[in-house]
Amino acid sequence: MKYRIVISIIALAIVGLFVTPTGAKADLSSNTIGENVTFTGTDFAGGNGEGYTLLPRGLSSADGAMRTNYASTVIEAPIAFNVVFSRWTAVMPETTIFSLQLRTSADGEQWSDWFDINPNEDFMDGDMSEIVGDMVIVPSNDHLHSYLQYNLSIENGISLVPAVLEQLTFTFIDSTDGPSTAEMMAEQQRRDVQSGTVGDDSYAKPSVISRNIWCTSADCNYTGVSYYPVKQLIVHHTVSGNNGPYYDYAEAMRAIWYYHTYTNGWGDIGYNYLIDTNGVIYEGHLGGDNVVGTHSAAANRGSMAVSLIGNFVSLKPSDPMLNSLINLLAWKADQQGINVFDASDALPDVDWGLPNLMGHRDVYGGTNTQCPGDEAYKLLPWLRQQVANKIGLVDPYFYSQETSNEFSMSNPNLYWLEPGGMCGHNLHAYYTWSVTNASGSTNWGEWRPHIPSDGRYRIDIHTPFCKTGEPETFGAKYEIRTANGSSYRTINQDHNVGLWTSLGEFDLNAGTSTVIRLTDLTTTDTGQGVWFDSIRLLPLGEITTATAVNQTPETDIWLNQSVVAFDWSINFPNAVQEVVWQAATDVAFSNVVAQKSWTTAVTEYSHTFDQDYAQLYWRIVINNMGDQTISSATPFSIDTTPPTTEITRIYRLYDGRYSLQWQGSDNLNQITAYQVDMSVDNVNWQSIWSETTATMGTFQPENPDQTYYFRVLATDSLNNKTSVQTAGQANTTQAISLSHVIMLPIITK
Repeated sequence: MKYRIVISIIALAIVGLFVTPTGAKADLSSNTIGENVTFTGTDFAGGNGEGYTLLPRGLSSADGAMRTNYASTVIEAPIAFNVVFSRWTAVMPETTIFSLQLRTSADGEQWSDWFDINPNEDFMDGDMSEIVGDMVIVPSNDHLHSYLQYNLSIENGISLVPAVLEQLTFTFIDSTDGPSTAEMMAEQQRRDVQSGTVGDDSYAKPSVISRNIWCTSADCNYTGVSYYPVKQLIVHHTVSGNNGPYYDYAEAMRAIWYYHTYTNGWGDIGYNYLIDTNGVIYEGHLGGDNVVGTHSAAANRGSMAVSLIGNFVSLKPSDPMLNSLINLLAWKADQQGINVFDASDALPDVDWGLPNLMGHRDVYGGTNTQCPGDEAYKLLPWLRQQVANKIGLVDPYFYSQETSNEFSMSNPNLYWLEPGGMCGHNLHAYYTWSVTNASGSTNWGEWRPHIPSDGRYRIDIHTPFCKTGEPETFGAKYEIRTANGSSYRTINQDHNVGLWTSLGEFDLNAGTSTVIRLTDLTTTDTGQGVWFDSIRLLPLGEITTATAVNQTPETDIWLNQSVVAFDWSINFPNAVQEVVWQAATDVAFSNVVAQKSWTTAVTEYSHTFDQDYAQLYWRIVINNMGDQTISSATPFSIDTTPPTTEITRIYRLYDGRYSLQWQGSDNLNQITAYQVDMSVDNVNWQSIWSETTATMGTFQPENPDQTYYFRVLATDSLNNKTSVQTAGQANTTQAISLSHVIMLPIITK
């Protein structure tokens, strides 16, 4: 078989290896080597399978093949290896499913199990053109292997373009030559005792094998590192084999460093810290505390990455590993004052909010990676609480989850969606699509949190950062129902993804009478995500400040009378020093048209307006003992003016009938119906057409020689009616005679 070999040999300080005697300084030696084998074009010849063809550019699906299967020949590696990575470049249509498996062997006869190789986002960044696969560690009892075989399959789906595997590279690494983890731990302990240093943090940093113990190559030290205060904590996994508690993870550390540094060209291991299944912590990226690593693209600056060595898609991390993870995160959270329960937009290169303690998948909305694996990721809520317990952090909020019995929703099978990757606060959320037409609104959700006692609370809503392919709504309208009435808040979820957003402060009664309601109906957009995730409440203490809630007139109502009755509620009347009612033409109340004040807790008032208004706002200002509260502005409109009408034409037709044409207008609203009356004496009237939307009609007189009088009345959408005229607007003596050759309709003025 023809293949290309790229060789790179890295010596990690060859200075002799021995177990560290008590109190003695160790001489650490290590020698990690790696070689690449790359297949392109006809290099794939020699394998076998079906549904494929070989092209100069690579291995391609055959024309018309729905499935491609290919099994390689046995490949003898250029070096004996204990770790192998794969990476590939391919042209794959959107409907294509590409699968790669490999197995390894020490002698070419006894083989390991087949390993499924999936894209490993932790070993890639946005600038890489190749896909990097999972890290495979050979079974520990075999120590080193020399042979590899791989299978690949391509599900082609429906595509006019064939899939092509252009290049496949295997990186074979031998990282066995070096100190063991036990030797590293002994050396670290010796140095810790010798230095006698104690950390300044109130929660001490756990024992960590320092970088200069396990990474002794000249390339381990370099210039150009950068620093940024850590504000968020990110959990990863290395997606490498889970080889049990007896595997020497020092070898995995050296292999990961080699691959990150040389194969990826990152110049160093990407993570700040790594933890093995025995709970041993290793310092990763050069630079120490608050150094910027290479692990989460835009989220690198301002975060600390801790990677669990292993694959935790279907296997739970061990207890020693979790204990070390908790201790390490607790140290950093205590040092930097990080509230692990919260979310923020603290990272300087990220334009959205993120949890302060998160999994790698959270950085880009849960779709581009499974890291740190489902079994590790689902522990995040528990992990936050454990870290908080270590440092005495008490979450001041209590939560109402959309997965609890405090949440109810419309038909759960109708237009409801759930994001992939366990995305959302506490690993879940619902979403639906926004609509602007009330008749098309189908989905609603209501939270009824259990309020422990009467008092004042701040209510926050969470908008998760989850990739759905569409933006979030600009106008999520929340209704907050309390004993004082309903309040409304509109939240731009698109501008608040990943964050907690306040709906305001409210006086709430103990129990479950408080309701926070959200629907899919907006006034801003259609077909954008409306998110139903957790809400949280912050107790603010006893009610000491009076606030008002507007009740009637309600929002956006039209009134057809100049005398308007207003009423509102006040939650804490004993605190009131003054109540001020105001009406204005603008929501900022810079143009107040009416105002009334009282020195008692008045809750109703009637005001007579001297004109119509297309838009008014009303509110209540309460001056308390030392502060002021203002209710939300409620918009309403007044239209007391009836529509006007006129008869525009009367025609006498050739057959003796009369054709009438009329029109009307209304200043603020629409005309909904006309009534046309007739009289023979201009005093006594009878209706000939009523409740009509027509603007013309034909009248047959009983006496052709009689003069007939006509008038038109109109009604607008508020039921304002045209004032009744005592005299007609037109009569038949004004009719224009038409001969039989002139045909209607006639164009009116």
